[in-house]
Formats: sequence, C-alpha cells, structure tokens
Amino acid sequence: MGYDVTFHPVSRDQLKHFVFDVFNDVSVAESRAAELSNDPEAQEQIVGLYGQFPEWEEDDEAPFEATFAVAAAAIAGWLHPYWYARGQALSFMAFEHPEVAECFTPLPRLATGRFASLPDDSDGFLGENFTASGFISPDKFDTLTRLVKELAAPKFFAQDGLESLHAALGYARAKGLGLLEATDIVVPSAGEFTSNPENLRAHYLKRMDP
Repeated sequence: MGYDVTFHPVSRDQLKHFVFDVFNDVSVAESRAAELSNDPEAQEQIVGLYGQFPEWEEDDEAPFEATFAVAAAAIAGWLHPYWYARGQALSFMAFEHPEVAECFTPLPRLATGRFASLPDDSDGFLGENFTASGFISPDKFDTLTRLVKELAAPKFFAQDGLESLHAALGYARAKGLGLLEATDIVVPSAGEFTSNPENLRAHYLKRMDP
C-alpha cells in the first residue's frame, strides 16, 4: 500500500505536556484534549487516543513505534501544521546511513516517570505502515539538512518530498521546535486522518505554507 509519510514539528516540552504526562497520569486526558481543540468531536477523538495508553502499556505485543510514537505524532498534528510526502522519509535514510540515524532520539529517552521505562525496539525510526519515529531535536537540523543534501537524491527523496521536509524544518526552526515523522497519520486515498486535517500541508492540496 506504500507509505503516506508526514513530518510533524513539535517541541520537547509539548511532548512532555501532551503525551508523557498524560501517560503518567491519565486523569488529565480530558483537560489536555480541551487544550488541543475546542471542538467537542475533536476532543472526543483525542480522549479516545489517550484512552488507549493503558491498553498499550499492558500489551507486550504492541510495538512502541505503532502505538505511543503514532500518538505523539498525531498530537503534534493538533498543535502545528504538518507536511506530507508520499513514500519519502528520513527513517528510510537512517536504515542505511548511521550518521542520519544519530539524529533521532527514541521518545522514552526524552521522558521521565513510567513513560521513560517503556520498551522501544525501533531505535527511534518508523518502519512499517502506521508507525512513527522518535524525536529530531533542533540542534540536529543543520547536520540533517547537510546529510539530506549529500545523500538523499534521488534514492530517498523526490522534489515534492524535499519541499515538504524543508517546509517542516523551516517552520520548526522558526518556532524553536523539533520534528517527528509518521506514516499513515493521513491516508489521502481513503480520506482518513488520525490528527487534525486542517493542519495538513501537501502539494496535492495546493497548500504548503504554514
């Protein structure tokens, strides 16, 4: 089915407030959802996402990158614009280039409390469909931009994907944010969204500006 990749600016503090803290104390889920959206239907969707946290914690077969990492990317998409690239991801580069892999930090390493002890065998990379990555901190952006220029074309990124990636990095730089990437947060062919559809930026929508 291929990969519908999206790039998600978000800060470390926002991950703590809207993901790690909710996992550590699920009683704050409704108040956090209200901070993310004033739309009751959207709040219900977000609370439903939070409601899966205890189930995922108990499920030894649930991969981190397909559960909590996806939730983090979805939450980021309620906070900020996010950019689409069909079949193009930094994680795909990371599998072949260790210097790219070093730009990713698995999410448990950013956290405190119980979230920090969650097992994550992904090394911070997305893999299959419906997965998401770890965090790329702002201090890695210069290195990452250089590596993408040196290594990406044409194997890993086409022009549209490069434009989406650079748009996401540019927005993140301007706001002092880091970056996550995910697959299938949005599936255009099915009109499916796990995050805020209004924040999606994509060539096929003719909407790329923040």
